[in-house]
Amino acid sequence: SATGSPSAGSATGSPSAGSATGSPSTGSPFAWHDEKFQDLISQVSEWCYDKLSKDSECCMDEQMVPGIIMEKVDREGTSWTCDDEVCYDKKKGARGTDALYYPKGADVYSPRLLYVHGGSWYYGSPFTTGYPQLLSRLAHLTGFVIMAIDYPLAPVGKAWQIVDHTLAALNWLAANGPVGSSNDPVHGPPLFIGGDSSGGGSAMATLLTLQKHPDLLVGGSRKLAGGFFYSPWTNLKCNTPEYYSHAYAKVVNPFLKDLGEAHVGDLMFNGHPSENAEAFQGNALEYVGHNKSLLMDPIFSPFYATEELLRGAPPMYFAVGGSESIEGDSTILAQKAAMMNVPVYLDIYDGMWHVFPMYTEGCQNPEGNALWTAVSAQRRTAHFLKSIASDGVPPCPPLWGRPATWLHYSEAGKGQGENLEWFPSNLCGEPIVDKGQDTHWTRGYPTQQALAVSMFGSEPSGGFSLAFMIGACTTVALLGYGLHVAQVSRLRATLQKYREAHALLSIG
Repeated sequence: SATGSPSAGSATGSPSAGSATGSPSTGSPFAWHDEKFQDLISQVSEWCYDKLSKDSECCMDEQMVPGIIMEKVDREGTSWTCDDEVCYDKKKGARGTDALYYPKGADVYSPRLLYVHGGSWYYGSPFTTGYPQLLSRLAHLTGFVIMAIDYPLAPVGKAWQIVDHTLAALNWLAANGPVGSSNDPVHGPPLFIGGDSSGGGSAMATLLTLQKHPDLLVGGSRKLAGGFFYSPWTNLKCNTPEYYSHAYAKVVNPFLKDLGEAHVGDLMFNGHPSENAEAFQGNALEYVGHNKSLLMDPIFSPFYATEELLRGAPPMYFAVGGSESIEGDSTILAQKAAMMNVPVYLDIYDGMWHVFPMYTEGCQNPEGNALWTAVSAQRRTAHFLKSIASDGVPPCPPLWGRPATWLHYSEAGKGQGENLEWFPSNLCGEPIVDKGQDTHWTRGYPTQQALAVSMFGSEPSGGFSLAFMIGACTTVALLGYGLHVAQVSRLRATLQKYREAHALLSIG
């Protein structure tokens, strides 16, 4: 709530997680083979909409990836206490133990990632509320060593204390790997940061703090390699227009009940727009110690980051749901960063809710079908991270001044459990061809080979040969030259008309 203690709700949501204003939606139970919108959305999405509209705290992933190791870490000076008087989280008592997640075979040379969990700064830990499941998947996809920190939750911890805690963890991670391994922090493996929801906001605040004070990471000898953010909460003023335009609504016709109930807008925070915004801002005020001036602080409220803070920042990846109240916290910040020539990737998933990448299991639907949007976001995150770790640069770097923005949609008419994406690709726009157990992809998307056949009448064997590349470049060059000649001809014709008109005026 905006004035008292928040209800003990979702670990990834904002205040009074679930519904910002009261009781969740009610209605008749949704049966797995009773979908009403199979020609518009996927069956898994419809299942999740129904479940989450009734209980927004349900349905996050439950299974860790087999073979991923979880190692507990106790660092000096990080302990704190969560008790009933000053802490809202259900995990009471001594706190401050961190967790490392990594695959078998990870070692001191493996890239490292610091993760800041969400939960409105009120809830969550590295061991609860879906984070073992999420981080085990990211460790599996990347091969990274991922450290999740148990920072002091609000109101025990304030914004600056959480950022300080995160900075200390980054410095520890720069010098320490799995199974007690250590290295010279100056010459360690690539170091990344990530987070979701409120944790995404604090992760971004930490990144911006290092932009202003680079000496706070290994004495200025290291720089973050990149950062990724799932539905980050970056605007503590809570005044982007999506609080209104993405307000939750249940659409039903009482005279045509057989058509079913449609759920649109923000499933997680389904109250009145003004009340939602007020509740979010009340939460934010507690995070900044009730100092209203910090609601627009360029570091603690990164939405208001200055050009100086963003210029020269490391590459960034954002994934956000297209139905979120705080979609603008990602889209506007991504555009601001890109304008400062930061390599930025922005993925917007139609119809998705807050922190949807934590729902790859498809809200525990009866057939165990994956939620393709969550799988896609995790894989694109891994593509972003692994490319930087291996090559030192993000994949297919975006044009300066604009984010590489992708809008992701379910393929129409494929709701019958097929759960397909329309035109799936990686961050370079290359179509995904996946024969794995948890996907769905690709159909109807022209591959590079298909495009080559359509252009040159034959498919390159063994990849793109030198002769093929020369042919392609020659074709492009000829097309460009032809356009140039046509443009010059038009300019000459226009100039001739002006000369003739001038001559007539002179004679007159």
